[in-house]
Amino acid sequence: MAVDSGGVRRSGGVDLLDVSPGVSAGTAKAARLGEGAVKPILWFAAAVTVIVVVSGALLAIPFSSAGDRLALGASAAVAVVVQLFAFAIARVTAKSNFFAGWTIGVLLRFATVIVYGFVAVKGLAMPAPAALISLVIFLFLTMLVETKLLAL
Repeated sequence: MAVDSGGVRRSGGVDLLDVSPGVSAGTAKAARLGEGAVKPILWFAAAVTVIVVVSGALLAIPFSSAGDRLALGASAAVAVVVQLFAFAIARVTAKSNFFAGWTIGVLLRFATVIVYGFVAVKGLAMPAPAALISLVIFLFLTMLVETKLLAL
């Protein structure tokens, strides 16, 4: 066997000498694409969490019973999950059809409030004012931040 005196060339696992200039090796572009897609979602998740915690603490003042606090916690969890899902949909569709993504997000939030009203209030016997008012406030406040972070 012959010994290669030049050693093994490594460039992130891709030998760029064997790739023609017209074909992308995809190393730098793929790294930037993945980072750019995740960063706004992480920022939005952090903002949603802070908004829900702060507004939940303020809502705990008028809604002070044990049942009310349980409803606040459940509404907070539902709002965070729904908002992150709606934001991800809006990010995916923002380039091709922003209005479609926005409409899907609005319909998702509206359906969430309706379904949550039946499940939480009727099914789980949570106090209706605490459950529904807190969910609507969480969704509204976090939706205000969503428009700013969609531009990232």
